[in-house]
Amino acid sequence: MSAASITGRTRLYGIIGDPIAQVRSPEVYTRKFADAGIDAVLVPMHIEASEIDAVLPALPRLKNLDGLLVTSPFKTRALAIADEVHSRGRRIGAVNALRRDDEGRWHADMFDGEGFVRGLLAKGHDVKAKRALVLGCGGAGAAIAVSLADAGVAHITLCDIDRAKSATTCPSARSSSNTAVNG
Repeated sequence: MSAASITGRTRLYGIIGDPIAQVRSPEVYTRKFADAGIDAVLVPMHIEASEIDAVLPALPRLKNLDGLLVTSPFKTRALAIADEVHSRGRRIGAVNALRRDDEGRWHADMFDGEGFVRGLLAKGHDVKAKRALVLGCGGAGAAIAVSLADAGVAHITLCDIDRAKSATTCPSARSSSNTAVNG
């Protein structure tokens, strides 16, 4: 691993999760920042789940922190620090990306589902009028279900070990489509 040149002007982006050792995005994004001549780094931030309610509200106070990526298990909790949440994030009830604007306000959105569907389409898989099974209805699973419904999937079956998660995801996936959803 090569060292990035970090100064007092370096902008910080963080990725928060528990655990966090598995993430590869810090290396990828920090390299992309450097290649584009942007003085920024993406730093993995391991926050224990038991500490998230104390740590999360403090993160926006870091004046050189310009954005956060959010991984498990904090996608629903991250809504708490957002000043504005994109309609997709509100509908899903979870976000995986936050950015600070020039006025210091935090904007949040969820890209897991959109990225999943774009990946399917890019590989030539037409999802319209198809059936889908979504295993897991946490933040990413809910986002995938909603994006599949928006893309025209005819029927989605949701399965989660926590039946309450399936039940709360069903209306979100149905809300702007004619997709049949059960769970």
